[in-house]
Amino acid sequence: MEPRLFLQANHLGVGIYARKSFEIGEEILVFGGMEVFGKEAEASPHTLQISPMGYLDVDPPGRYVNHSCLPNAGITAGNSLIAIAPLHAGMEITFDYSTSMMAENTWRMQCACGAKNCRGVIEDFDRLPFGLQNHYFKLGVVSDFVAERLGRQTHHQRLHRMLVNQALRSLPFPDQGNSAAAMPSHQDQYYENHR
Repeated sequence: MEPRLFLQANHLGVGIYARKSFEIGEEILVFGGMEVFGKEAEASPHTLQISPMGYLDVDPPGRYVNHSCLPNAGITAGNSLIAIAPLHAGMEITFDYSTSMMAENTWRMQCACGAKNCRGVIEDFDRLPFGLQNHYFKLGVVSDFVAERLGRQTHHQRLHRMLVNQALRSLPFPDQGNSAAAMPSHQDQYYENHR
């Protein structure tokens, strides 16, 4: 078990709790496990969707992170769980499962999180109210494949694009009198295909 975390029984069965405080943006854990598909994914009660058809059969301790409609953590690139609110020792760590869900067949689950704003159901990200979707995008805790399916960019993808632009601007292109004119002609097409 990760030394900064501990398991404890709760109203949902068991949950994962902070042994120490976590600042906003601090990594709590990285979800690990074997990638599974189809019937194998359906057979496991501990999966995390990581692509349109792929799931991670989550290993402990990550498999014990419960859902909340008022989460204090969220998933970023690389299946990393970060704090999106200050976490203090003894607090349960939760994330909104919907931020990593977007299946062809709409999957639904009754929600029992108990939050003041409980939606009563956990379902695909595109079913969330638009304002809540935008909130999660601003926090950078929407899975890349979900963003791509919605035609949007995550914080991680915007940062990558910015870094690539900076790197391209620093390359010594011929006739670099005007840096904008010196950019390779394929640049715009590249970004259109990889947004």
